Amino acid sequence: MRFLACGAFTWAATVAFDRNLPIIFWTSVALTILYNPIIDLYISSQIWIALDLISAAFLLLIHKRIQEHPSQPYRTT
Repeated sequence: MRFLACGAFTWAATVAFDRNLPIIFWTSVALTILYNPIIDLYISSQIWIALDLISAAFLLLIHKRIQEHPSQPYRTT
């Protein structure tokens, strides 16, 4: 499950960076680090449940926001 969450937040961070959405980008980066499957974080199950619910709500909220912003063209100056 952590692989899926880490992948979803990595994707969200990549898209948010591409579309110049800094708050979504940095929040996604933080959640990617939190859910990384390589380094275990020892947090109580009650806190994990709260984090899971908040993270799911975050993904649902940013879904529409990311779709509203078109991709920014890359500048080559």
